[in-house]
Amino acid sequence: KSRARGVLLIGPPGTGKTMLARSIGREVELPVVEFRISALMNSLLGETERRFAEAFATLEAMAPAVVFIDEIEKAFGDSSERDGGTMMRTTGALLSWLSDNPYPNFIVATSNNLSRMGEIGLTMTRSERFDAAYFVDVPNADIRENILARSLEGLLGDPVAVARKLASETERFSGADLFSLVKQSAARAEHLGVPLSLNFLRAETARKRHRVRALYEEFEPLRQWGRIHCEPASAVD
Repeated sequence: KSRARGVLLIGPPGTGKTMLARSIGREVELPVVEFRISALMNSLLGETERRFAEAFATLEAMAPAVVFIDEIEKAFGDSSERDGGTMMRTTGALLSWLSDNPYPNFIVATSNNLSRMGEIGLTMTRSERFDAAYFVDVPNADIRENILARSLEGLLGDPVAVARKLASETERFSGADLFSLVKQSAARAEHLGVPLSLNFLRAETARKRHRVRALYEEFEPLRQWGRIHCEPASAVD
């Protein structure tokens, strides 16, 4: 019997992939179990394989659940013989588990560095492993306004009006950038002993803009890949 297997969320850091993965668990009323690949890696011969086997058995025993694999590309690093072939074997084991495990776990995996996966990056979009791949990009103006309004609640008099003005000035800011923008502006206003205002927010926006644009351009190759191989997770500007 066919069933939903999972989704792959691809996009730059700070765009809400982890938050989206956790919200899926709340939406379907299932526990979210984090599968931390980096915690399973070990330099001792055979230890990594043993840990992976134990992790798979644990996830099968906990089914049904949402299994969250953050930064799945960490499993597909250097597969040369320098590690005795451990990475190659664990990569094969993970791919087989994603394709063949019969247990009702829904996999939500994230990635922001497909180049580390090499050829495997394309195979991850196969329906046998994931039902779909979605590209999670920086928010558009409407979503930025919503994020800012929620973040500014209780910090100034009219958060909706301020958020509307600021949304048009924060193009290419990620969700994490927007949260940081509000947090840093509020901290500066508190330090000076004055109320938070639009001027503080605009000053912090100007301070962050160069880094935001540089990071956006850094992930343009990933964005181009996503246009070809992924569905958009939301509307963009």
